[in-house]
Amino acid sequence: MNIDESKVKYLYIRDKNRFPVGCIAYIIHRGIINYGLSTYNPRDKFNKQWARDIACARLTTKPKGFAVSTDEHPNDVLADLLTLLHKNKETPTRMHKRLRQTAQQLTDAKRGIIFPEDKPVFPYLPRAEAQ
Repeated sequence: MNIDESKVKYLYIRDKNRFPVGCIAYIIHRGIINYGLSTYNPRDKFNKQWARDIACARLTTKPKGFAVSTDEHPNDVLADLLTLLHKNKETPTRMHKRLRQTAQQLTDAKRGIIFPEDKPVFPYLPRAEAQ
């Protein structure tokens, strides 16, 4: 697959302590989201650049994907992707809980639910203003 790497976006999956445990490289093009996943092995030292490189390599060499509606909010698209990965039997078991939690956080952020200060919040998602 021929992919312009400048258009690839990355999403880090984090545990409850905000430590990265995986990386998803994805691109949305013409109503299709293609992605590549890299996961952290607890026996290794996590390296963000390696995680990005592995996820991007998987995206370019053997991409997986599904159709999305162009009307959907980007957080809904990512939540759908994370839910799909959570249910996929090829995804490492240690990632399932984190994928489910991240999907829920994306959905909550879109709805404007304010996260308590002690909970992880994605830095690129806008916080809802207090009512």
